[in-house]
Amino acid sequence: PNPLDYLRIILNTLNPGGVWINLGPLKYHWQTSSGLDQTPEDDDERYFQSLELSLDEILAAAERMGFEVVRQPTRKESRYACNPSSMCPTTYS
Repeated sequence: PNPLDYLRIILNTLNPGGVWINLGPLKYHWQTSSGLDQTPEDDDERYFQSLELSLDEILAAAERMGFEVVRQPTRKESRYACNPSSMCPTTYS
């Protein structure tokens, strides 16, 4: 996926004066095919157009699109799609 597309959608979805609060990792990815009978040609073309941007790049792009960054992000360890009882949780900071 292209995070810039997400920014455009969020900007166009917000009501005037609306606030976008984001909590979560910058984990934008497109899964390739995993079937044994599939070849790379079967993969979705969007996989090859995927962008991986840093937080600074996302914030700069958001401001260029018209977002006003009111508060700089605070980095805090977050669990992502995991069972809290798991011995091997996926965490991002």
